[in-house]
Amino acid sequence: MQVALGLTPAESRLAVMVASGQHARDIAARTGRSEGTVRWHIQNIFRKQGISGQADLVRRVLSLEGFPDFSP
Repeated sequence: MQVALGLTPAESRLAVMVASGQHARDIAARTGRSEGTVRWHIQNIFRKQGISGQADLVRRVLSLEGFPDFSP
């Protein structure tokens, strides 16, 4: 995924967590980072992808090979 999206390994893991519906505070608790740091990384992912919100990120991650297709 990181190659497909141009993300670092850490950003890739974070993108998957966001796409799976986890909130920044939960990701922070799970990864041992502050919520502010997690939000900063999410914003960097948005910038790298040219997107502006989590819904866009979810669509982008779920469109990659290896993720289930939940479309009707």
